[in-house]
Amino acid sequence: MKNNRTRNCSFDTVTLEGSLFVADILEKAALGTASQQTPADFALPRGLRLNDEYGRAFQIAQAVWDKFDKEKELHLGREAAHTRAFMTEFFRDALGYTSITELPPVTIGDRTWPALKEASPGIPLVIAPWTLSCDKADPLFSITGEASYRKSAFALAQTLVNASPDFDWAFVTNGLVIRLLHDSDSLVRPAYLEFDLAVIMREQRFPDFCALWRIFHHSRASRPQSPDTGAPSTVWDAWRDEGAESGTRVREGLRLGVTRALIELGSGFLKVDTPANQQLREALNAGTC
Repeated sequence: MKNNRTRNCSFDTVTLEGSLFVADILEKAALGTASQQTPADFALPRGLRLNDEYGRAFQIAQAVWDKFDKEKELHLGREAAHTRAFMTEFFRDALGYTSITELPPVTIGDRTWPALKEASPGIPLVIAPWTLSCDKADPLFSITGEASYRKSAFALAQTLVNASPDFDWAFVTNGLVIRLLHDSDSLVRPAYLEFDLAVIMREQRFPDFCALWRIFHHSRASRPQSPDTGAPSTVWDAWRDEGAESGTRVREGLRLGVTRALIELGSGFLKVDTPANQQLREALNAGTC
């Protein structure tokens, strides 16, 4: 499957593929100007500032990354375990997923997904070794009961959230990139949001890390659903809804604009006194046009 990766954000370490988010909403979220991005929305205690939290999280992330990056050669042959340990620590200590745990095998119908991690309740976390692309099939991500049982890390996560009513979102990572994906009806074009973690950490791109933190922080995934209002269960859902609403407004505005343009154009044709317009008016009156 051809994968035309597109960048729809001012940060070149961010890739938005497909229709996961509207680009304008993503840009605002990356810059911290989207909805639900106050200190209280990030569950910060009173008196703490977001800027302080960005700095603290970045220092932790840099230390965790440096250890992982420097010790990669020492763990050749154990790349999967090394990457899992790194990403578990990164999600827990830098992004606040303190409830990260093991997710036992999931059986739905005749298919069984292998044991994975769960970043937060209802958010699977699929971790590939750093030597393997998130899009490359490997026996590590076999699904029992599938005709084509070998999957990539991304395909494993996508089929799981598509099949299970308990999961709508998932993370996929190989330690070098982190992707967020959502339940999708499309079997042709992938849809996800990806941060290039390796570039961010190696080049110490603090603004890019802040964008990652704002979008992937645990508070984005842990917003409880309201039984009374049916509010979105995550901040990501809220942003998707806002994007859909803005798209509807844009389409409605375009429709009205086209309608007005056609009316003005048609009126101009009928009002201007030329032989051709006289023939047009006569044909309209006669019902032959």
